[in-house]
Amino acid sequence: MRPVTGIFLTVMMACAVSALAADARGTAMAQSEPHGMQPADDKPAWRWTTEERLAVRFDPSRIAERRLEYQDSSSSSGAEAAKGTDAPATSGHALTIDGKRHPEIFLPHELFDVLMRGFMPDRELRERQLKSFRAGIVSFGFDESDFWSQLYLVANQYVDYKYRIITSRSESDEKCRAAFAALNGARLLFGQDRFDQFLYEVIAPGTWSSSATNAIDPSADVRRVAEGCR
Repeated sequence: MRPVTGIFLTVMMACAVSALAADARGTAMAQSEPHGMQPADDKPAWRWTTEERLAVRFDPSRIAERRLEYQDSSSSSGAEAAKGTDAPATSGHALTIDGKRHPEIFLPHELFDVLMRGFMPDRELRERQLKSFRAGIVSFGFDESDFWSQLYLVANQYVDYKYRIITSRSESDEKCRAAFAALNGARLLFGQDRFDQFLYEVIAPGTWSSSATNAIDPSADVRRVAEGCR
């Protein structure tokens, strides 16, 4: 990785601060949107708002549709076993998200967290992740070495939190805030629209998740993390 000058460090610190202010304005706008808002059919996945994502993600009819899609695909291709995942939970709000089919209902911070696997402490696992991201990074016109060295500059605090054992709620919130700052720092560094498009076109298709919750408002925790646990 190429060395970074002191001037560049100063600029990036200023960018991170600006990112938090910009995101706060964006959050205020998102909160003013009515819940249940449905985005236009032709709206790119990376330009959906948080509320649009959550409305579709937790809509009971959409959950049922995605469950049927999962059942059809897994029964015909064995996709579940190939991905090495557990079967989707069936109690409470059971959520199965296949990034190839529905990238738009992932939140940016969730996809960013997957990208952070490029900094895994285990060398073998890290190299495997780096290899899986390589083609996508190059396709977006990034220099691979510069991409990772510059990303680490804005994300190093979060990387430290991500790969340590979290023992308290306060430390968990600190980790959340570090992730929030890292994501917004990366957006400023690479350009928000370009970086978000990268997350949804490169990271999302290889991302799959299954979870369940009995929370009355299952979107609340997701929204809180998306807003930086403030």
